[in-house]
Amino acid sequence: MTALRGTDTGKAFVALKPGHDLSVEEVIDHCLKNLAKYKIREAVEFIEALPRNATGKVLKRALRDG
Repeated sequence: MTALRGTDTGKAFVALKPGHDLSVEEVIDHCLKNLAKYKIREAVEFIEALPRNATGKVLKRALRDG
């Protein structure tokens, strides 16, 4: 993802537990209260589940590639 200034920026991927609701604003508000400003992402995407390999590690490349 490219930010307004043309630099690369990250995106937060959120996988909700079944039966739970959460809005983008609630995620950002939580991050503002609990994280340093440089760790807060400009974009939030809700996904069904995080992609994992056979040992359970998150496949970050799969998230990047979409």
